[in-house]
Amino acid sequence: MQSDLEDPALIKFRPEFLQNRLKEITMALSDPDFNVIRGLCHNWKGFSRPYGFLGLESIANELSEKAKSKDLQGCIEILEKAKDYCIEQQQKLN
Repeated sequence: MQSDLEDPALIKFRPEFLQNRLKEITMALSDPDFNVIRGLCHNWKGFSRPYGFLGLESIANELSEKAKSKDLQGCIEILEKAKDYCIEQQQKLN
């Protein structure tokens, strides 16, 4: 799905963007920290749309709510959802 705010100049950087998100997710899952997770959410909400990943933006909104309420299990579940989303999007790019 393409959004009006998607930047065509970023298309060639989409694989790298997803790879970097997967690294962030892996790190967040290995040592969950609510402050780090909230920072990820902030970044994802700002950068996902221009790269055309509206699903990640939506996931970031969910994750942000779980992090604010310090729901560790909820954060882990949504981080797994983000991981699945990024892997699925990588496969679509290949």
